[in-house]
Amino acid sequence: RGCTGGGKRTMDELMDWVTSLEGSLRHTAARTARDQRRTPPVGAWLDEGVSECARGLRTAAEILQHSSTKVALVVKPGVDGAALQSMLEEYRGALERLAVHYLSLCERPVGAPLLAAATAHVRGIAASVARLLAALRDGSVQQAPALTGMVWKECEALKTLPESNRGAYRRALMQLATAVKDTVREFAEVLQGRGDGGDPAVCEGGAAADAAAGGDVDDDGQDHGEGDEYGPEDYALVRRSMPRLRRSLRVIV
Repeated sequence: RGCTGGGKRTMDELMDWVTSLEGSLRHTAARTARDQRRTPPVGAWLDEGVSECARGLRTAAEILQHSSTKVALVVKPGVDGAALQSMLEEYRGALERLAVHYLSLCERPVGAPLLAAATAHVRGIAASVARLLAALRDGSVQQAPALTGMVWKECEALKTLPESNRGAYRRALMQLATAVKDTVREFAEVLQGRGDGGDPAVCEGGAAADAAAGGDVDDDGQDHGEGDEYGPEDYALVRRSMPRLRRSLRVIV
């Protein structure tokens, strides 16, 4: 048996508000992205107010983690209505703080990588909170620990948000460099396996990139390309792609 009476009404109102928040976040993110395509933020490297908003988001995520734990422990069938209402109002306050910092970030000269990361994490938090509240409203308290854990996981992801546009661009470039480096190595192995890896630079592209990056571009420990089937047209495409991939990697790192 879930929440009843005034407690259920309060829970329903909060869930409706969270649903509305998700829609507002989606709309704001889409509008900000469109504005960026029309007019790139000229202050993207100045971080005017961006760092403050990013730090606010990280702090809000930590507060929300503890609030989620409290809500999951307090909201149970038969809980006092006044206590429930007070707890849910506190929870809404934590969510509002998160939303305010996100919307404030969207009004700053925020770069695309930082905006994309913040949007994904904040929307993930809103969705996980909605699932937690739905379970608590319906009395599925046995699901509360796992769902609270999902909220914590999303908040932990937000707490890794870079505090500046510069940091976000750098992270995006390093991720791109890792993907390109893995592709260079896979293609080099393909050509060597075919007895067609004559250019030593092809095989050394990954190591050279590591040295240029000062070790910042790390292996992901995965075996890429093993077992893949390449036809004659694929081999020709691989050979044509390698010079461009190596040049791109040198530019990135």
